[in-house]
Amino acid sequence: MSWQTFPDNTPSLIEIHIRLTDLLTDYKWTGQKIWAGRTSVFAWERDFADLAFDLRIVSNRCELELVSRNKQYSSQVERILRSTISNVRKIESNRYRIAELILTANTPEEHCSKEISKIIEKIRKAIDSGLHNTVRWTDAITGEIVEYSERNARKDSSELIVVFSSIRTNRKWLDFDGPNGTSMNSNRAHLLFINDESKKQYSYNLMWSGSLDIFEATTRFLLEYCKTHGFKMQDVTIAGMSKGGTAAIAYGLRLRAKNIVALAPQLLVSRYLSNNRPEILAGILGEDKDTAILDSIIRKEALNLDNRPDHHTNLHILTSNSDPDCTDGMSELLEMLPETFHCNVWKTSSMNADSHHRTVLYLSPLFLSILSAIGVGVEPQQCAQLRSPKHLYNENQQEAVFQMNEDQNELLKSLLVELKAMRITANRSLEISSKLLWESQTNRHTQNVIRNSSMTRIFEEIQTTVDTKQLSFLDTVNSLRDRQISFSRFGDGEIRLMLRPQYNLKFQKNSPQLAESLRAVLADQTGQLLVGFPHFYREQHWSEVWSDVWDQFRQLIEHRGVYGNSHVSRPIFFETLGQAGLDAWREVWNGKSVTVVTGRGASFDLVPELFSNATSAAIIESRPENAFSDIDRLLTRLEQDSSELILISLGPAGTVLSHRLSSIGRWAIDIGHISDSYRYAFNSGDWPEKQYQS
Repeated sequence: MSWQTFPDNTPSLIEIHIRLTDLLTDYKWTGQKIWAGRTSVFAWERDFADLAFDLRIVSNRCELELVSRNKQYSSQVERILRSTISNVRKIESNRYRIAELILTANTPEEHCSKEISKIIEKIRKAIDSGLHNTVRWTDAITGEIVEYSERNARKDSSELIVVFSSIRTNRKWLDFDGPNGTSMNSNRAHLLFINDESKKQYSYNLMWSGSLDIFEATTRFLLEYCKTHGFKMQDVTIAGMSKGGTAAIAYGLRLRAKNIVALAPQLLVSRYLSNNRPEILAGILGEDKDTAILDSIIRKEALNLDNRPDHHTNLHILTSNSDPDCTDGMSELLEMLPETFHCNVWKTSSMNADSHHRTVLYLSPLFLSILSAIGVGVEPQQCAQLRSPKHLYNENQQEAVFQMNEDQNELLKSLLVELKAMRITANRSLEISSKLLWESQTNRHTQNVIRNSSMTRIFEEIQTTVDTKQLSFLDTVNSLRDRQISFSRFGDGEIRLMLRPQYNLKFQKNSPQLAESLRAVLADQTGQLLVGFPHFYREQHWSEVWSDVWDQFRQLIEHRGVYGNSHVSRPIFFETLGQAGLDAWREVWNGKSVTVVTGRGASFDLVPELFSNATSAAIIESRPENAFSDIDRLLTRLEQDSSELILISLGPAGTVLSHRLSSIGRWAIDIGHISDSYRYAFNSGDWPEKQYQS
């Protein structure tokens, strides 16, 4: 923080700046300072963009502005701002006034600071999730520009999902927040988001000013993109909702994609736009104002399809009885498609889907579930083509699918085939839905019985180990405090890395050196190290872990008399003990100087509720991935560190580093995701490993 000479009329700025610094400690800032004596600045980076909140006090008025220092992202920033808060005022091309508050006796600095911090947090979250690096591709023939963003595949998925954007009037409609968003965070496919912002109005990625150049250009772009990235159309799914759903159908038909998934698409585009968005229709049609070309795009692509028996396409349309601009055009579209198109139409009659907008919101979970299944290579059930609206799925069939447990996919498929083949009555549909739910519950119960029965010996041995050797949650933390003993935690990742040479974590590759170092932790006999044994879970994940490793792991731990509980820095610790657990951890570093070792860009931070009673806290950053290779450098640096306690949040490398520091007489605690675990338990935050999920 830099201090300068302040004008006499702005004494409140210092107080508000200091209060904001305290209120916004959960966020990482590249700069927090008073600039030129008149502006409180909170700056941060979003990977590729520099942004800042500027706060000024003019007379008795607080003015909060957002600045996008990279002007190429100003349009994205403005879009996010206007969809997040109201009353945004553009001051310059890259500066926006987002709030004004009056300082009075009834609204002193403390009140204004709290209100401003709430606004900053809301906008910061929106920008961090919604701002992404947009690439511009220019068509060599027409000169049209295609804007897109992308996210690479995860977990070896070979699927490509192309998502066309919707009309962006609400944050929930932002392409599912693009590559940074949470809605499609678990989808494993390679994701390609196609924007529609290169014109003054939306073009539906199909037509602008009476010309189909954008349609032709985007087609060439998709073909080039697939060729460059090694995708065939048999690997491609094209999807979108509302406006994006219309584009998905048009491009899916033209390119013969493997899957087309459209949520509430407008099949009668000109009618919908004429009634709801006339300004968009005017830009699409241009001076001629002829709707014939626009309305014929999908029809023309459908009629041009061949009927190759070796190439099928799955078309999934999700809609409702209250979305006539979709349903009124459905029968004509389905009649034009060849037999090689397998069409699934989900039409809900729910009162929660009583408009186009509410249809999108109501069916979004089903839409995302279909895309998630595609992302892992599970092709949605093919079925006979549906030829008219009277054969659209009814609500009972849809609700049956919603109820299904993911473990019952095969059963679900077989019953859906029966549903479609029989053109069943409502009563029969309800009967099968009930059977589906009963089978799901019965099969899960049976699986649990079989698993528990097969694990009886292992569970008994683990329970004996826990009963005779493992400290309780509180005893573990109190032992660290009272004895000032170091702590190395073993979880499922560390155990598997140690015992399974082919096992890797997303952020830590295995190696013989790492496995040997983890074995050395278990073999430590100095009395200066407490080793953590996992909390005893019996659910499916841990059953799989223990069945794989227990017999080997047991032999490595038999010699040691006492183990701590590894999960003292996990959500279950705080959920079980509440405030008592929080107080126990705070007593460990109360009045002590602390150094934290964590990965660069990791989510660990010094949450005040946990760490405010430490006398000082410094942070040393390691590599964001494969931190084990950085241990020698960290040891050299930490040998010169003067703090009383070293806290380590570094995955398996942290387990090893704590051990090695204890061997040279330093007090080191492998503390893991304690800050995320605290927020999850007390503030309904995200699950600790969310940043690593795929």
